[in-house]
Amino acid sequence: MGHGDRKQIIAEDGSVYEVEAVHIPNSVMTHALVVNEEMRTKAARLLPVAQRMAESRATRASFCRAYAEAEEAARESREYAESLYLVAKGLSVEGKRVVTVELWRKIMACFYQDLALGALMVKG
Repeated sequence: MGHGDRKQIIAEDGSVYEVEAVHIPNSVMTHALVVNEEMRTKAARLLPVAQRMAESRATRASFCRAYAEAEEAARESREYAESLYLVAKGLSVEGKRVVTVELWRKIMACFYQDLALGALMVKG
């Protein structure tokens, strides 16, 4: 996996995040979130909740196989838990898993957290 230059990007609410270009073999180039201590701390606190939610939704999906939305919710919850696990370890890339700014903000929204958490700068 190749790593590239770091740069800052601005989210739709004006929050500024640092990202690093990464290339995963047999895949596309993307920008991984650069994890800071505030993000690591928040991810570590949310991880147990995310893991329980993933287990719960997986159980729900097993009972409701006919409903595609239950399976999608379980997949999304697993993705969130795996991503929080990486960020809690201080990483944003491991194997083919890449935590992007967009994914980080989706996770924060899911847990009703400040979407700008971990941003270098917040507009306003």
